[in-house]
Amino acid sequence: MSRICFALALVAACWAGPSRADAAGAKTVCIAPFSDSTGDETFQGVATGLPDLLLAGFGAHKQIKIVDRDHLEELMREQSLALHGLADPAVAARTGKLLGAQKFITGGVMLSGKQLIIVAHVLDVATARVEASEKVTGDPSQIVTLSVALANRLAKVLNVKFDPDPPERPDPSPLASLHFLRGLGYFHSGNYDRAAMEFMISGDIEPNHSTFRYWIGLSYLRLNEPTHAYVELHRFLRESPKSPKAAQARAVLARCKAPRSRLLPTTRPKQAPRRRKKITFVDASPRMLDPNDAERIQRLIGQLKSDSRDLRREAADVLGTIRPAAPATIAALKGRLDDDELWVRLFAAESLAKLGHPTEAIPVLEAAMKDEHPRMRQSAVRVLGEMGPAASPALKAIVGALNDKHPGVREWSAYALGEIGPAAVGALPALSKAAWSRHEEVRDAAQKALRKLRQAHRLHWRARRMARGGCWMICGTLPEPSPCPTAVRMHG
Repeated sequence: MSRICFALALVAACWAGPSRADAAGAKTVCIAPFSDSTGDETFQGVATGLPDLLLAGFGAHKQIKIVDRDHLEELMREQSLALHGLADPAVAARTGKLLGAQKFITGGVMLSGKQLIIVAHVLDVATARVEASEKVTGDPSQIVTLSVALANRLAKVLNVKFDPDPPERPDPSPLASLHFLRGLGYFHSGNYDRAAMEFMISGDIEPNHSTFRYWIGLSYLRLNEPTHAYVELHRFLRESPKSPKAAQARAVLARCKAPRSRLLPTTRPKQAPRRRKKITFVDASPRMLDPNDAERIQRLIGQLKSDSRDLRREAADVLGTIRPAAPATIAALKGRLDDDELWVRLFAAESLAKLGHPTEAIPVLEAAMKDEHPRMRQSAVRVLGEMGPAASPALKAIVGALNDKHPGVREWSAYALGEIGPAAVGALPALSKAAWSRHEEVRDAAQKALRKLRQAHRLHWRARRMARGGCWMICGTLPEPSPCPTAVRMHG
């Protein structure tokens, strides 16, 4: 039956006549996920990261119309097509016709000795003929450079220009290059939250390659976070003053110094206080899953047991966006709290907190705050801040993070204390000390947290005084603060 439906759909596509894209002179291109034949999980992300980079680079051109990847995946499920099946030109041509594409791009990643090989084929759908085949070969540490070189060759075949800028130099670490490539794909696709995260991981693995700070700064700027963008770009210029991107970084840095109202248009009145934007690891793309899509949710739950740590981390992250969460999802996430990979444990803990189960998440986040990598500690304390008052059991660890040697950790620790509320009143002395930090971002976060906690503290003692006069209702609605020696001396 499925073969008959496939044949009928194929005949209908052949008789449909020229598409709108044809009429407008634009080429409709379908980019399939690349196959991974390396047998090494280190390179698994290249097969998905490279198509993302191509989608971002070609999607901005009016001469090219990109087929939505969701349509391709849906068709492959309906026709029971495996990824390796698209390597057959006849199968790829039939699939391309059903999707209304004129060109079909497939490829793969493989290892030959110590050399990494990335191959791409451009197929003409009408004739089922391979128009061009491009191949790049190099050291595995040059993942990003090889990917951009291949993208430029494919752009010449399609008579367009590839937009994303190439990196300055390859990273010595293949894993750092892999995360950097993913970050470029997410950035040019408009998913700046996830792009910043991937660039941060790349910097953790290879901190000597400071280009990742430039891209983190751009990601923060797109997220309306000029203060964080300023910090990253300033450090980038301090570490790499002669970089080819230094001039662009200085231009962006000048914008970060400008008032917020001149950076991006806003309808908020000038008198309104600035509200801090919460940056999370949630995939904010329109591809979030429907809670009723049981099949895809079960596939994600199964992915949590994958041998690939990247696949486990991705599944733990995406499951946190599905609300309401099924009991099976909660159980699967709890099962990953003892994963061998710390980033997987962090994402699982964050997802549990978002889904209303912070008790199980807090021990994992406290352990992550003791990690040697500052980005891991910063991410953990940031998640605790997003939890708000529910993070009170981790109060001691958060206060201790105010003395961390990394300013980013201290900044987010101050932010977390302000979000916890009255239960963190005992941290007023530590926050007062942080408010005199030489780092501007730490000072700002500490001062904002102090204002929040002092206001909550005044409300509490005002309510107690009113309660002595007979107004028990107000006092009963406010929580008791932690013991504070300063408050005891002031109020008795």
